[in-house]
Amino acid sequence: MKRKTLSIINVFVLIFGYGLLAGITEIIFGSSSMLSRGIALVIWVIIYWFITNITTRLRNKRLNRLWELADKLGYGPEDLKIKSGASYGTIDWALTQPDNPQFYPSNSVLDRLIKRLEADTKLASTSD
Repeated sequence: MKRKTLSIINVFVLIFGYGLLAGITEIIFGSSSMLSRGIALVIWVIIYWFITNITTRLRNKRLNRLWELADKLGYGPEDLKIKSGASYGTIDWALTQPDNPQFYPSNSVLDRLIKRLEADTKLASTSD
């Protein structure tokens, strides 16, 4: 999916999730209660923070795996650009390094590239 589409979906999930929680807390605390809206907002912020935190950790794990394989094979950002076949440039791949990731490639590109590097690692180990 494109980044713009994901951003639009993200906004709808935020609004819908808060609306759902506001409706539930409204039933519990009463319809005109500012307390119910505040509780819903706090709960939703906490849930959303956990979801994004877990997602970021999983993506960082996959990037660590990618760079672990790339280091074994002696690949750098330019090699990853070529191997990925995606429209990401060398600078984009350099910004994915695990010490300070500033760019996250799409999940499909990341999965495909990890599979290719794993295959290259197997080939390199069998030829040694």
